[in-house]
Order: sequence, then structure tokens, then C-alpha cells
Amino acid sequence: MQSGIERRHVRTFNLKPPDYKIKPSALTDGCIETEVRFAGLVPNIPMHLDPTNRTDILRYIDKAKKQTFLPYQVTQEHDSILSVSAYSIVIIKRDVSEPSGEKLILLVAIHEVAAVCYIREENANLLILKIGDPENNKETCTLAILCLDTKAAVEELCALIRQCFELVYTEATRRFFDEKLKQESRDDASIAHSEDSVTSKRDGPSFITGSQQDLSTSRDSPSSVNGVRRRPSNAQSESEFNGTEVIHNYMKQLHTKLTGLELRQFAILLRRWHTDLPFTEFSQKVFELYGAERKGLLAEMRPFIPEKDSPAFESFLERIGVHGNSDSSE
Repeated sequence: MQSGIERRHVRTFNLKPPDYKIKPSALTDGCIETEVRFAGLVPNIPMHLDPTNRTDILRYIDKAKKQTFLPYQVTQEHDSILSVSAYSIVIIKRDVSEPSGEKLILLVAIHEVAAVCYIREENANLLILKIGDPENNKETCTLAILCLDTKAAVEELCALIRQCFELVYTEATRRFFDEKLKQESRDDASIAHSEDSVTSKRDGPSFITGSQQDLSTSRDSPSSVNGVRRRPSNAQSESEFNGTEVIHNYMKQLHTKLTGLELRQFAILLRRWHTDLPFTEFSQKVFELYGAERKGLLAEMRPFIPEKDSPAFESFLERIGVHGNSDSSE
């Protein structure tokens, strides 16, 4: 510890295993801090690296030590604070020659965290952050290596980051579907009134925009569509339905059936669909993400599929063995 500088207390919560659940507002309105030892960064790692492959991870760590990216021994001089919020992960080095005794050494937006994993190596409990956004077709990523005192401390951090994923990508997905329903409502209103004016295409919701994203919006936000009417697909009846309820119900299913990382991947696919991914390819990739055991979730997406893509979507559902509603999937 640097002479004359007293360490401040970290902002922690008494969370209970195994889920380490915390109120979302603690992550959206503030942050949670944990004492760690930051070993360093390992650059130029293949993006396709599986973070659950212990052998490969340790091989890259050993190579990084030989290349002096990482120290052979992590000591008190590596003492740091890791801060987690719904927007970012921040690592601050302690006991430096700054008035506060602290210095920012790493700031990563949540959407740049591709994966997290825990590895036990001899007497060390390692938390590995895989940093890199596959959406931008990057070929390499970076590994951030941190050491914690106990396995429980690593598990708590992994759980908190997972909850951040769920917050960010659940909200991003909700907003996307909300926009889809509103767009369908505008399209139907335009057809019904035979309007000659052309409605300009609105920009889609900005997924994963770091600190600019407002996650305090509830699922029952006034911005959600109520009483939306749209032309039904083959399995839908022509009737009024509550857009907010439709979104809420689907997001509830995603929240319970997908992991935080899967929610992240789904949100990225939605964004790519909105920009440059053909609809048929989007459908196939979502099916691959969900897997055969969860393919019924695809049928639940019907209210959010644009009318022009509905025939192709119904054909795709038929081809993968989803007939009628999700309940009747084979």
C-alpha cells in the first residue's frame, strides 16, 4: 500500500449463492465492486476460442507469460478493483501515485464482453474475460486475466455479469419487438385509410449502446404498443391483441429459457437482421441458437415478423417441424 494513502471500502452487497441475485436497479443506477488482482491482458487471441476449453485457455496464458504480457506471479502490486454495472466493466488499479491512490486501467462496454469463465489453476482462482465484439466480424479478441481469493468470489462475479447480459439484451430485444409491432401498426393504419403519404422508415432501436442505453424503462413502458392490430399469419386469428402483453410474454420466455450469453447472441442477430442479414438467414441462425428442443420459441415470434416476410417464415417453420402454434411442435 502506498504510504499516506488509505484504501477506500469497495461497494459490495451481501449476495446469496448460488444465483447471487440482485435488484436490477443496483446494476442500472449504480455498480458493484469486487477486490481482484489484475494480471493483465492477452491480445491477439482467435475470436473462435471456446472460453470453456480449459486446456486452450491455459496454453494461451502460459504463452503470454513467456511473452511478458502476464507476470509469472500475481502479487499485492496487482491489487485492483473490478466494477460491474449494466453498462460496463471497469478495472481500477490500487496504490498508485495519484491523489486518490487509484488509476483506471481498463474500461469495457458490456456489449464488448463476449464471454466470461472460471478456471482453477493450482492455487489460483482465475476469472477470464473474453473481450471482443463478433458482430463486427473481428478475427481476434483479447483475454483479461484476473485472480480472486476464492471460487465463490469468481462465481459471484460471473453471476453478476450474467445478470448484466440479461438486463442489456432483454431490454434491447424488447425494444426491437416493440418497434416491430409499432411499424406493423403504422403500416396497417396506412393501408386501412388508403393514405397517399409515405411514412419514412424509422431508425431501428440502438442495441447495445453502452452508457446511452436507458435500462430503467419497465416492460410496461408507455412506449409499448397497446391494442395493436395487424394482419394475421396462417396460425393467427384476426383480432385485437395487447402489444405490451405479447412482448412481455415472449421476453419472459426468453429470460427463462436462454442464458445471458444466448440473449446476447439473439440481440446481435436481431440487429444484423435490421441492418444487413437476409431474413431467411436470420431465421436459420435463430433456429441454430435455440436448438431443436426450443424451436417452439420461433413460432412465438410470429407477431413480430413483418407481413412481407410472413410466407417465408411460415415455410421455414414448416420445414423445421413447427406446425401451427408452438404447443403443437413436433
